[in-house]
Amino acid sequence: LSRQGLSASTYDALANCAKERPNTPALRFFLDGQNFRKTHDWTYSELLIDITRAANAFHELGLGADDVIAFILPNLPETHFTIWGGEATGIVMAVNPLLEAPQMADLLRA
Repeated sequence: LSRQGLSASTYDALANCAKERPNTPALRFFLDGQNFRKTHDWTYSELLIDITRAANAFHELGLGADDVIAFILPNLPETHFTIWGGEATGIVMAVNPLLEAPQMADLLRA
């Protein structure tokens, strides 16, 4: 990847964006569909801080490159922190929160 000028990981790509464009909006979230113009925004710099915080938390729990970090979350900012921080730590497995409990359990046991 580096020979092609690409980042070695998603974390590295986000870190490069944070370095090159720290104040550029990277993530936008709104709580209410009726009030979608009122958003909470993360710059690349802020997003990288939260992703790094998540990755560090996973490391502190003893998780590493061969561990699976499964999560059940709706589409929230914390979901993004979990995905990208988890990917920096190990293997990420998103579980659809709309599944029934038996299907979730089957996925988590697989």
